[in-house]
Amino acid sequence: ASYSPDEAQTTTTNQPLYSVSGEWNNGTYNFGLALQKKDVADKAFGMSATKVTMGAKMGDFTAGLAFSALDNNAPLATNARKTNNSLVVLGYTMGATVFKFNYGMSGESASNAQDDLTMTSVEVGYVLDKQTTLYTNYSQIMNNAKAKGTFTGADNFPATTVAGNDPTALSFGIRYNF
Repeated sequence: ASYSPDEAQTTTTNQPLYSVSGEWNNGTYNFGLALQKKDVADKAFGMSATKVTMGAKMGDFTAGLAFSALDNNAPLATNARKTNNSLVVLGYTMGATVFKFNYGMSGESASNAQDDLTMTSVEVGYVLDKQTTLYTNYSQIMNNAKAKGTFTGADNFPATTVAGNDPTALSFGIRYNF
């Protein structure tokens, strides 16, 4: 659990952040729940988020599910935005080769907003040793007419792109775990 006060608090604005999460994992199955809320004193916009995760590892096969809901808690219906998101993750290990598949989707933020999207990703990795893996990955985002999902990194957030475009990404890399 955590509490973060608003360091930029003014006489009219106070935006503290509250968070709590818990996880259970017995080595085969896992389950997690997280809640977060950001209050805004003038009630213009806040943010609340809920996330549920669950997964399983059975021999060489792994699977995971994640569901989240984000709500900006806007008091005016014209400003209200809420989105429900889901992610499916599958993995299979065959010797030194690891196959991964991800499928995620984010729902519309408001009725007829047309800003929903889906993303599919496949990855193949080859484990060289305990710490080093060679991998390649292909991903595609399928944006609805007004969605602007992109692969641009967080250093350029919020990323801008042409609404409705469907970007793809191909990557090759070496992962080293210290």
